[in-house]
Order: sequence, then structure tokens, then C-alpha cells
Amino acid sequence: LAVGVIIGSAFTAIVTTLSNKIIMPVINYILALMLGKDSLTEIFTFLKKGYTETGAIDLASSIYIDWGAFISAIIKFIIIAFVLFTIVKTINNIQKKNEQLKNDIKNAFPTKEDKKEMKKEGIKLRDKEAVKKFRAEKEERLALEKKQAEEQ
Repeated sequence: LAVGVIIGSAFTAIVTTLSNKIIMPVINYILALMLGKDSLTEIFTFLKKGYTETGAIDLASSIYIDWGAFISAIIKFIIIAFVLFTIVKTINNIQKKNEQLKNDIKNAFPTKEDKKEMKKEGIKLRDKEAVKKFRAEKEERLALEKKQAEEQ
């Protein structure tokens, strides 16, 4: 758990830097072209304006919606969600391949019972085609038995 917290905080720093130093400048440039503003930090919707003694808008005493902070938070969320999705997808693929590998290893060598059955049927281990056919028939037989058991 502690390792996860440490990695999470380091990852947050990476995402914040990526967002603030790489992605946001591009967005700020696009918005500057579209809206005539220099950056997202200048995009506000004032609900109530507060003024200083000189007549300039005072953000500390104003009530406003800070669209720049909102857009920045959305971008950070999308980055984190994408990375987590990628991590989970990778782990699931690794687990699936691990299961396939286990099945391949399990099926690579016949069990003692399989060897006895093959000996009774006159199949030699060196005859790969006969062993393959024996395994296919056994899998069909087991699948049929499983299906019959489920129906009952």
C-alpha cells in the first residue's frame, strides 16, 4: 500500500508537469488564437465583480467561474484515466497469456493416466499425430461430459 501511495504521488507530479508544461501551452495558444486571450488563466465568467480602489477587477473579492482551472482539471483526469486504462489492459493481457502458457505447459506432456490410456489403445508417445488425435478426442469427451452434467 505504501509503495502504491509513493508511486501515485510521483505519478501525480508527472501528470501535473505534463499538463501544465506541455499540453496547456498548446491549448493556451489555440485559445489565444480563438478568443484573443493569452491563456486559460484569463478565462473567467464573472457572477459578481469586485473592484479595487483604482477601478481594476479584484479577483479576491469577486465571484467568478474559473474555466481555466476546470479545463486543466479535465485534462489531468483524462491523462490519468488513460494511463490507468493502459495499465489495467496490460495486466489483463499478461494474465490471459499466463493462463494460455499454463494450459500449453499442462497439455505439452501427457499425464500418467493419459499414458496408461494411450498404452491400452496402442498409441506410442513418439507418434505425435496419434497423441494429438487422442488428446482432441479426450477434450471432446470431457466437454460432452461437462455439458451433460450441467444439463442435469
